[in-house]
Amino acid sequence: MTQKYPDKNAAIVIELGVNGLGAVRSLGKLGIEVIGVYTEEGAGCYSKYCRPLEFPKIAVDEEGFKAQLIALCSSLAKPPVLFPTSDQSVSFISRHRNELAKHALFSLPDTETLDKIINKDGTFELASSCGVTIPATHVPATMNDVRSIAEQINFPVIFKPNDTFSGHLPGNAKNITFRTKEEMLGFFEANPACADKGVLQEIIWGGDGYIYVCAGYFNRSGDPLALYTGRKIRQHLPDYGVTCCGESVYVPELIQVSTDFMKKLNYWGLASVEFTRDRKTGKYYFLEINARSYYHNSLFLTCGINLPYAAYQDIVSGGSVEVPKQKQKEGIIWIDFDRDVGSFWRKFKKGELGFGEWIGSVVRARSFGVFAADDWGPFRYNTMHLGKVILHKIVGGINGK
Repeated sequence: MTQKYPDKNAAIVIELGVNGLGAVRSLGKLGIEVIGVYTEEGAGCYSKYCRPLEFPKIAVDEEGFKAQLIALCSSLAKPPVLFPTSDQSVSFISRHRNELAKHALFSLPDTETLDKIINKDGTFELASSCGVTIPATHVPATMNDVRSIAEQINFPVIFKPNDTFSGHLPGNAKNITFRTKEEMLGFFEANPACADKGVLQEIIWGGDGYIYVCAGYFNRSGDPLALYTGRKIRQHLPDYGVTCCGESVYVPELIQVSTDFMKKLNYWGLASVEFTRDRKTGKYYFLEINARSYYHNSLFLTCGINLPYAAYQDIVSGGSVEVPKQKQKEGIIWIDFDRDVGSFWRKFKKGELGFGEWIGSVVRARSFGVFAADDWGPFRYNTMHLGKVILHKIVGGINGK
């Protein structure tokens, strides 16, 4: 293989959805060779800033995925830097870290810490041990535990599976919420295998507009080299899902809590720490850590914070290069239009969001999950894909399906 960029280490971004596309552009725009590894086609496959390669699904053929990744790394002139963009790919790299380290560069916390971060029950154990404020959280192991928790927990309650990629919940849902004790017990009676697969947590009255994130890159000593803070204006599904509309907001309190937390964990790598803000008291509560690049990381780039590049500089140099401080621009709105339409429609039907209010936030957006004026391929792909989905639904409706 002929190396197009002989003087630089390449970057390998694993998975090419919205998250991966943001990482691809953050690195590719700076002249770094980016190779996109994907197991499901996404918008990032069509970016001019990366060379896409299809790999087998990790869950189906983990050894095949590993063999292809090692072969790819070995074919390059210099060891590439790995950028996983999903919990599953982070977990994969961790499981094979010793073997992969012979062929590639990457940053990860130690195995014990990472396992606790990926598994929700371990995450809240870490937060509690580090003195971070969390909502009341319970970890059931049996149906009797579930019944006991139902008698003492305050509703509404959310059930979070230990991880987001093993398909523990019906329909592969990310979370399930319960308004009453009867709803919660009914779910577990119908799905007893879920009893030991996650945590039950009291819901702080936050939701859309009150979910905040502090994302950053932390070096081997747990010190932040670049940081971003912002909030989720809307999520899909509403209140408890993935960001579909976000805004850059500087929150010093969350920076302090997050950096102290990461320092205590001696965390190394990209991470995002999520919080909910109580609408009544204004108090922040820790929700979770993502040990990877964050879904709407293209917003970080728009507002002046390039986390993947900070990671790249530190990893390639072995920590010997001083990463320049980056200043965040505030008030920039980001939209992932496909998901945001779905979020709007659900809120509109419930009378929670009017069309005028929604369209007002859309037209104010200056950062986008897919669209970029200098990189039209992903937008064309997304537009065609969305058109096919809409046509399928229309035809299905006509045929009564």
